[in-house]
This record gives sequence, C-alpha cells and structure tokens, in this order.
Amino acid sequence: MELNDFLSIGRMTPAAIAVQQGCRYERRMETELDIWKKKLLYRATHRGTRELDLIIGGFARARVADFDMAQCLAFETLLEA
Repeated sequence: MELNDFLSIGRMTPAAIAVQQGCRYERRMETELDIWKKKLLYRATHRGTRELDLIIGGFARARVADFDMAQCLAFETLLEA
C-alpha cells in the first residue's frame, strides 16, 4: 500500500476496507419478520412476573425463530391478552 492508501482509510467504511484488503465481510440484513420475532421474544421474556417470564419466555426461545407471519400474529395476540 502507498501513503495515499493509508490516508484514505480513515474515510472508508469497515466493509470497504475489508474488501480492499481482500477480507470477506458480510452483514446479514434483517428482514421485518426477523425484527418482529426479536420484539416478540423480548415481550415474552419481560411479562412482569418471573413465573410468566420463565413459562412464556421459555416457549418463545424454543419456537419463535421458526415462526412464520401467521404464527407471529397469533403469538402477538396471545401476548396482548
């Protein structure tokens, strides 16, 4: 690398630096469904009482990752009840 290359690094993003240096750099873009699942998991583990957190949160940790949109909607309805 030349001196100009080192000076321009400060203005580059980490991904651009990694590509320039030949590193593999990937960042998975989260879909709206992934974000919704994270919110459901948080709500299921923060219900207000320890017992509900353990029961509903344990179910959510085991199952929410595999939910489709209909299942997420049904689970959200359950959490709001």
